[in-house]
Amino acid sequence: MAAGGPAGRPPLCVTAHRLHQTAKAKRESRVLPLDLPPPEACVAVRELVLGDAQLTETHLAALIEAPWVGLTSVDLSRNYIRALPPAEVWSGVATLEHLDLSHNSIKRLPERFAAAVPLLTTLNLRSNALRAQAQWEGEIRGLSHLQRLDLRYNPKLKAEQVAALAASVPTLTQLHSGDWDSDTEEHLGPERLKPFGDLGDNELIATSGSAPDAAGESAAQPVPPSAAVAEPRDQTLWPSLREQLEPLSTPELRARLFDTFEIEVPIRGGPQREELMATVLECYSRVNAAAQSSADAERDPGKFARPSFNVSGPELPGSLTEPLLHELRRTEWPQERPKVCSAGYLVLERDPADTRRGRASRSKKDRHSALWAAADAVISHLDPGFDFTAVALTRGFRGSPHIDRLDTAQQWVLSLGEWTPEDGGALCVEATPNSVAVINTHHRPVLVDGR
Repeated sequence: MAAGGPAGRPPLCVTAHRLHQTAKAKRESRVLPLDLPPPEACVAVRELVLGDAQLTETHLAALIEAPWVGLTSVDLSRNYIRALPPAEVWSGVATLEHLDLSHNSIKRLPERFAAAVPLLTTLNLRSNALRAQAQWEGEIRGLSHLQRLDLRYNPKLKAEQVAALAASVPTLTQLHSGDWDSDTEEHLGPERLKPFGDLGDNELIATSGSAPDAAGESAAQPVPPSAAVAEPRDQTLWPSLREQLEPLSTPELRARLFDTFEIEVPIRGGPQREELMATVLECYSRVNAAAQSSADAERDPGKFARPSFNVSGPELPGSLTEPLLHELRRTEWPQERPKVCSAGYLVLERDPADTRRGRASRSKKDRHSALWAAADAVISHLDPGFDFTAVALTRGFRGSPHIDRLDTAQQWVLSLGEWTPEDGGALCVEATPNSVAVINTHHRPVLVDGR
């Protein structure tokens, strides 16, 4: 369920050669014009961090055209960007070396983009909508200093296409792609890609993992294909700390080191993502050494990597949960989000628009009218004034560490069934950099603020 939030202008602040959006501004921003700092402040900025700032393409031209001097790193991840400004706009940041555009909806790169940012060494296009066509590939090939490229979770890209592109970029040393297969070596050549058995020593890092779900993404680690048939991890155990932190972007990892552990990492010539991640993990290990050395931590190290605390909502009466559970059990479950790890996924909209898609959504709601009525009764009991827009229902859902890009408003969360919290199923949220809230939603609704 989702609902709107308060509006506000997202101010920016400049500290230690980094320009970022304040946490308060992130909570209050609703896709309004940015308050850019004065030109004299822009001159001092080397790193621009605007991940999860609710930006759209309407913001980008003014943002990129600001009088930056010596800007080397830009993080625009987890926004609502569908198209990039033309190359002449990007020419104002010709010193750019690192660009994170992950978790947007970008279909292509602008023409002459490579010529506008000739020093680019790192380009992250993970979780976008890149098309299987040659225009943007030509721009990638034109980046003569490109060393690291992330193309994971672009559904329309094929393994052969990604491999052929990698082979045509001689400077590339790290490629992240979820589409590797046994034919990849044929495209890259044995001198650049070692056999899969030696993948851990490979300079080109191939990562495999589940595709992102509707709310975010699953963490993926460099693994050989044999891991796909290995014995599955006990799902009652927590993800490892690395899996918990993997959704953070590289600039966010750098900020975590500075803000939480008071370690300042240089941007120009500084460590890359893998080294940053190793440093962050080592810092957590030192801070939480006592808990991690316990006997319980040997079995479930992810749970004891950071302190956690339990949260539970009030238990609902059976007069409300039993009708809803009955309707859920008799539902013929579709799978509307095939990339989500669940046995079924169904979204019912409250007031679909009068469009072709909206009429189909209204018809679907009518077919599930009893289920809608049962869910609406629960919500009305919980929060009579809650103006929700839709209800998302899943069966057998299994989550993974991720950062929501779409669920950015208040929402009620509830889980039903005969399983027990001891079987797993808790909603875990990073409350602070060094604490995790373990939320029991089993017959106990909880209001979550996605902002």
